[in-house]
Amino acid sequence: MTDVVIPEVAQSADTSRRKFLVGATAALSAVGAVGVATPFVSSWNPSAKAKAAGAPVKVDISKILPGEQIRA
Repeated sequence: MTDVVIPEVAQSADTSRRKFLVGATAALSAVGAVGVATPFVSSWNPSAKAKAAGAPVKVDISKILPGEQIRA
């Protein structure tokens, strides 16, 4: 079996560049997540039609006798 030689790259790696790339990737990922989440969360709001359907209904019940039913 042959021996595999792995070069020491840890010493030659530029740590400041790596930190910058990790930070930039994290920042762009956060911006992308907000960009995706904003329309998704705003879609949870009810539409104008749904708001109108859930609005209170005013009915005059002064003329209803006990046991009588009406349609509003």
